[in-house]
Amino acid sequence: MVTHFEGRSERYAGEPVESALAFLTGAREALNLPAPRAQLRAMRVKKDELGMTHVRFAQVLRGVPVMGAELLVHFAPDGAVVTVDSTQVASLAVLEGVRLSPSLSAAQAAAAATAHFRASRTGALRETEVAEPTLVIRARDATGGALAAAKLGYHFEVRDDRVDSMARVQYTIDAQSGAVLEAYDDLETVIATGKGVLGDAKAFQVAPQGGAYQMLDTTRTPAGIRTYTAANSQALPGNPVTANVLDNAWDASASAAPGSAVDAHAYAGAVYDFYKTAVARSGIDGQSGAIVSTVHYGTRFNNAFWNGRQMVYGDGDGLIYRGLAGGADVVAHELTHGVTQSESALEYQNQPGALNEALSDIFAAFFEASVAPDPVKNWQVGEAIGVGGPLRDMAHPAQVSRLPQPTHMCEFLNITQDNGGVHLNSGIVDNAAYLMVQGGVNDHSHLVVPRGLGVAQGVKLWYRVATHYLMATSDFKAAADATRSAARDLGFTEEEMGLIEGAWVAVGVVAGNCNDALPKEETPKGVTSSSGGGYSGKADAGPTFAPEEPKVTSDAPSASGCASAPSGRADLTALALLMVLAVRRSARRR
Repeated sequence: MVTHFEGRSERYAGEPVESALAFLTGAREALNLPAPRAQLRAMRVKKDELGMTHVRFAQVLRGVPVMGAELLVHFAPDGAVVTVDSTQVASLAVLEGVRLSPSLSAAQAAAAATAHFRASRTGALRETEVAEPTLVIRARDATGGALAAAKLGYHFEVRDDRVDSMARVQYTIDAQSGAVLEAYDDLETVIATGKGVLGDAKAFQVAPQGGAYQMLDTTRTPAGIRTYTAANSQALPGNPVTANVLDNAWDASASAAPGSAVDAHAYAGAVYDFYKTAVARSGIDGQSGAIVSTVHYGTRFNNAFWNGRQMVYGDGDGLIYRGLAGGADVVAHELTHGVTQSESALEYQNQPGALNEALSDIFAAFFEASVAPDPVKNWQVGEAIGVGGPLRDMAHPAQVSRLPQPTHMCEFLNITQDNGGVHLNSGIVDNAAYLMVQGGVNDHSHLVVPRGLGVAQGVKLWYRVATHYLMATSDFKAAADATRSAARDLGFTEEEMGLIEGAWVAVGVVAGNCNDALPKEETPKGVTSSSGGGYSGKADAGPTFAPEEPKVTSDAPSASGCASAPSGRADLTALALLMVLAVRRSARRR
């Protein structure tokens, strides 16, 4: 608590420190400072542009500084004391009895702090930089309240300069026991503004770096949300995005997709907030690990991906895509790949890979709905950065002109490209999630889910599925089973359970034949038949795909009794494969 005194003393003409001590000695009773010359150590004298002089003292006990205890004496230009500000520990009883002979050496204290620091970080560390420890007295707790008894400690800084976990932690170690009395990250951040790919202004956190600032946000996670630029190379993570001043010109001079760094950085923070608020998750790994993004990857690169450690965004070619970091859902999609890696670690091939992709689409939709609810756009992926349309449409997977996807298990693509069609077959699970959360009709089976669970329930359901039930090789059927189990755990009603089941039926993952209306005896519990406003079907919905000559692989489901897509769907397959080959290239995941 700062104590503030105002007034005007006699004028002092001597040296500022001595003048200040002379004044304080005369005012020692009022300041509860019995022996100013013994209790204070001069730290700095500064004369300002108004001609005033400011003398800063640290409070000491037998020469050992008391942490956070200071006193400032302010002189007017004519030499009179006009103000005194103090954060000293006025209660001498708190300081009495402090043992000023340490049991630990400075080296032992440094070792204790280093061990604590390393235990709190993830991954292999470079050699940690430890500043020279200094003996201090800690008389206040972290909130500024006085301790019942002060403690002698070693205070120093431990640094980690890795790009993915930069930290500057201030430690106070008990000089007698080696316990950590206090530890906090001193890497400061401030708010900056800039324009994104689409020209919209965003606010975000940055931190000092020498005489400039870099895109680093430690307000959400101590390990930091960090954004880099590859400057159109393929070097990762690249160089920190910096600016000389806090203006709105961040990443504005990029040769392509200017503002990508602004979007990647701001959206990463927003997605972190979504996971924290919606499901109490602390970042990608759930343990407040670093969140790293690199923009301007490659030249005219039409992709974004998660590489196992970080998110990476291309600039697009301006014909198919704009800068991919400009899509809030694209950022949420890539970050969710990291969440999946930390949880179920779904294999990135065949049905597990398609399920992996679908989870990223699903949580991207949930994130968008949390910041800008829109029953149409929330269920499209990349609509903001796609030139001429979205990348995917979870409500109508097959109707996206650029990359149509299967909508039903009868259209499941058994291919070797794209790791077994992970970006194509994901449309089936995407549509199931859309139907159970939003309600609607499957464009292939024409089965109708009469209403949805709503986004709030959907988030709870799918997060539990993703974190508690899915395993590395889970397929679509396992995902359906997982939603039932998760819904039961969460206490969903019988009707809600029926909506979930009905969505899986509508996309052909469970129960029924490809194009037949759902038989009455298979109508999910809690959902009425078509005559009562529940699921409905059309007898002329199209040919039933006979299973006599199946072309399914062991990864394809058998619950629907369907074979792979017939020759009549070759247009979808051919276009999809062309797009996979043209767009995917070296990237692992979108």
